Amino acid sequence: MADTNIKFQRVCHRDDPLYDKIVIELEERYKQSTISGDEWRFGNRVRLFYKGKELDNGLMHSDICITLEKLAEQIKLLEPLDSSNNNKQFDDICCQPGCAERGTRKYVFKKIFPSNSFTGAENVPDANGYTKGMVFCDAHGKRGNCGLTDADDNYICIEGNDWTSAPVEDAKRSQSAGPFIIGVEDLGSLVAEISDY
Repeated sequence: MADTNIKFQRVCHRDDPLYDKIVIELEERYKQSTISGDEWRFGNRVRLFYKGKELDNGLMHSDICITLEKLAEQIKLLEPLDSSNNNKQFDDICCQPGCAERGTRKYVFKKIFPSNSFTGAENVPDANGYTKGMVFCDAHGKRGNCGLTDADDNYICIEGNDWTSAPVEDAKRSQSAGPFIIGVEDLGSLVAEISDY
């Protein structure tokens, strides 16, 4: 049964890579200069996407290894794109990493478990009265029971149908966010492989 009196604060899934699609394309331009002369210049245009939306792009070094190293460094500094840092544009988008569907089920956590801990703390409202939770589409409404924080039994449904109404056959990976070209977690090993090649 939905509880509409709870003030909801969307948080990102713990395993959310913050960018779910990275496109790198070689870009060229012709530089003209009376001081240093004319020449063709090249660089890697990096475009970063999250939940199907392009959030940022920039021109980086033409050497792919240098581009990947700098990109990996920048991604480590990113903060989650959730409402805790006043980023509301994704508040009603499914929290399943890689899914860009509109959420139909809004859950708050009963407890929040830190990484590598089996002891959870009660999910109490913050100083402004907001309680942390996640929103999921119909296909990702059933969360399973393997995790601690992200588990069916650790959610209270406050909007839409709870996980018991999500058929198992609906729990399939959504393809809506597009192809996963380079995973953020794979950048370091990819740079090492290219450097050793």
